[in-house]
Amino acid sequence: MMMKILKALPALIVLIFLLDLNADAQQTTHTNAIQALAFNPITNTVASGSHNEINIWNLDNHRLARALPDRTPYVLDLAFHPDGNSYAIASHRTIRLWDNSGRQIRNLVGHRGLVQVVRFSPDGSMLASASADRTIIFWNTETGEIIRQIDAHSANINAIEFSNDGTYLASGSSDRSLRIWDTSSGNEVRNFTGHDGCVNDIIWSKDDQTIFTASDDGRIFAWNSSNGNIINRSNSVGAQQKSLTITPDQNYLISGTQDGQIKIWTTNSLQELRTITAHQGEISNIIAVGNNKVVTSSHDRMVSAWDYETGQSLEPFAEQENDVRFVDVTSNGRFIASGNSDGSIIIYDALTREEVRTLTGHNDIIRVTIFNPENTQLASADESGRIFIWDVASGNRIHNLNGHSETVTTLAYSPDGTVLASGSTDNTVRLWNTRSGQSISVNRAHQHNINAVAFSPDGTMIATVSADMNATLWNAADMTRITTLNHDNYVNDGHFSPDGRYFVVGSFQDLYVWNVQTQRQEYTLTGHREWINTVRFSPDGNYLASGGSDFKIVVWDMNQRTIKHTFTEHTSYVNSISFFPDSNSLASGSHDQTLRIWDIGQGLGLHTLVVN
Repeated sequence: MMMKILKALPALIVLIFLLDLNADAQQTTHTNAIQALAFNPITNTVASGSHNEINIWNLDNHRLARALPDRTPYVLDLAFHPDGNSYAIASHRTIRLWDNSGRQIRNLVGHRGLVQVVRFSPDGSMLASASADRTIIFWNTETGEIIRQIDAHSANINAIEFSNDGTYLASGSSDRSLRIWDTSSGNEVRNFTGHDGCVNDIIWSKDDQTIFTASDDGRIFAWNSSNGNIINRSNSVGAQQKSLTITPDQNYLISGTQDGQIKIWTTNSLQELRTITAHQGEISNIIAVGNNKVVTSSHDRMVSAWDYETGQSLEPFAEQENDVRFVDVTSNGRFIASGNSDGSIIIYDALTREEVRTLTGHNDIIRVTIFNPENTQLASADESGRIFIWDVASGNRIHNLNGHSETVTTLAYSPDGTVLASGSTDNTVRLWNTRSGQSISVNRAHQHNINAVAFSPDGTMIATVSADMNATLWNAADMTRITTLNHDNYVNDGHFSPDGRYFVVGSFQDLYVWNVQTQRQEYTLTGHREWINTVRFSPDGNYLASGGSDFKIVVWDMNQRTIKHTFTEHTSYVNSISFFPDSNSLASGSHDQTLRIWDIGQGLGLHTLVVN
């Protein structure tokens, strides 16, 4: 057992062990505190949610399976439908139902306060939501209609959980009570009191005879669900108990505390067996997933896995060791720049494919790298919001552009290279003077994340693509709005055709082709099975390429409006693509840690560079 092992070790070794745990805790999997965690037993994955992020993790290897686009300002809770094909997101006053591809199915509006918790009934026919407005709403998952709404508690509702037979719903509140509701009538069946602090989490035993609760009073309670009597309570009182789960064999309860500890309890006596120092922040969620494994999420931005029998930390959840986030080719075809998840930028000779130099200085994941039109500068941006401008010839950093408060997602040079536009998850677009490094303007262009920004070929317009499902065209001189191109789905990227006639937007499976002059959508191109992450026109305008979460690159013949080639050699989602100046070859960067070069004329992969 972990505690017995620690007691037997010399003090110095114990200290080294605990320091090692803390070192692991620095390897964050989200850029913000994780509020939500949900298990999908059908696909053997867990989903974690935080501010503007939903990540799906493979439980077999603890690697990122996919990152789903999310246009909610804040993810407060997640729940998978029992069939595993869809999930519910709680955010502010809204519940959004999405399928596993990230496409929104339905939007549920009815609460007056923050929606804190969502849970599907065992048969999936109902969804229950609990809110800071102190109400619980039962929704018909097929129609999205409200079945009933009940005034449930006198304070914030922190937890709800259906019984395993779906007959009852238990709710826990900051009013210190646990209440049971009949799901068919909405009537209160029982009101349990006994905790001296907020009830934060609830779990039913498999036979529905016992309900376990975790509370801010530091205790775990076991209740008789039939009569409301307290069967047992934990003796030890420590940090606030924030989250709770039960192992599949029903032998153990596992709780997560405010100070980042995991506690293992026997279900029959609520005796504490061991404590594991797991996180550096509050454990927001804890799920037992079988094989003695428990998965935790925390405000320290980590998703972790533990063996609750031995107390050992398992392999940490992480993305690929160093995936390629963005690639760009100089307009003369001489260099390729690769922006990577380890914060490095590698510049390659395009002919020899040898590394020319590595640029270091970013301490976070690179989101975008882009050459200026003269090929003398390289601009780069990372998830911490920093933008650097580098001298390509020397590799020296010319400017640090500070201003964005959140992740910088996109950069674009004006055609004459004098202005750099940047877009961020702080919902703003900033314009910078590339010679002086000074800010020209700051514009709150959208109400949600800026996913892409692009200059028109003549430099008179700037297009922005946002998580609010809109692409907007702006006058580049003063950033006054020209028009908004509305979409019915999340949009990830956009690019002008070389003649400025079209603006193409990438969304779920589809490319929307807009006529800039008429401001009308002319046609749609469909060739992906999942989200399109990146889209680029060839310099001669004959081809359009798109890369997606389905690991594919699709090259379109824009004269025929047909697919010319589909490249499928990448083994993870394609993050970025860039054409060479001859329009006959293409570079791509992927989460599979490779940068690949393709021959469009022959439809073949030419070269593969593994980024280490």
